[in-house]
Amino acid sequence: MNRPASDGAAHFQPETSTAKAILGADVGGTYARLGWALLQPGGDLQVQGFRKYACAEHPSLAAILRDYADWLASNTDAPAISHAVVAIAGVLDGDTLLNTNLAWPVSSWHLATR
Repeated sequence: MNRPASDGAAHFQPETSTAKAILGADVGGTYARLGWALLQPGGDLQVQGFRKYACAEHPSLAAILRDYADWLASNTDAPAISHAVVAIAGVLDGDTLLNTNLAWPVSSWHLATR
C-alpha cells in the first residue's frame, strides 16, 4: 500500500516482499522521458537511468522502449525490468491510442508482444 511521502520521495510498499524493477515512461508529443526504479517493501522510489528521446526521431514507441532496454543492458547495472508504466495523452480508439502530436499511433497489444 502506498503511503504519503513527507520528504519529497515517493514511498512504495508492495503486498509482496520481493523487490521488482519497473520502467516508467512519460510520452509527450515531442519527447518521451524514460527511467527505471526498484520497488522495495517500505523503500523510497528513486528514478534512475533517466533518458529523453525525441519522438520524431523514432518510428514508434516500441522502438524507443527497445532502445532504452538495450541501453540499460549495455551501459548500466540495472536489474532486469519486470514491469512498465507508460503515461501518454491522447484518445483511445479500441486498443489504439491516438495523439495528434505524435507521428505514430500506440497500441498496448503491440507493445506487450514486443
